[in-house]
Amino acid sequence: MIEYSKDSLTVIDNFLDPERFKHVKDSFYHPSFMWRVSTSLSDECRLIDPLFNYQCVRLLYASGTTVEPELIRMITPILKPLDIRSDNVIRVKANLVMCKHEQFLAGYHVDPPEKILGKGMTAVYYINTCNGATVFEGGDVVESVENRIAIFPNEWKHSARHQTDSPTRIVINFNWLTDRG
Repeated sequence: MIEYSKDSLTVIDNFLDPERFKHVKDSFYHPSFMWRVSTSLSDECRLIDPLFNYQCVRLLYASGTTVEPELIRMITPILKPLDIRSDNVIRVKANLVMCKHEQFLAGYHVDPPEKILGKGMTAVYYINTCNGATVFEGGDVVESVENRIAIFPNEWKHSARHQTDSPTRIVINFNWLTDRG
């Protein structure tokens, strides 16, 4: 089990062993993996021009929904070391952001945007290395480095900083409750 703080930012490099990481990364880059185009952020928190407010997403898990077994197999290697009980998981979503002409912040927000009943955590798992980052309203910055995970309280506002040096930036966002049995 991986140790992390429930009150502050924890960053862990080389989160998965190289073989497991390669399998996870290859799954998200595989041509058969289906992405969906979506707006990145709602108007109330968006900082960028609406022209650039798009990304590709894939909802991997949402509480109370049916999940494809293959998607569960993709995220289990990441969930297991965090020792998260399956009934505490709220949502797991992959984001693929396309390269931008300059670096800018998308907009500060919390994950998931819906009101959560209870104290929880968010983790951002980085699939590839690029000059993008996760920037926190308090000033902390976590650079996008493959096989890195950033874990923080779910009420912390954060924003993606778009990349300019890689065609894509892929992250997986995990949201779970910590205050239930």
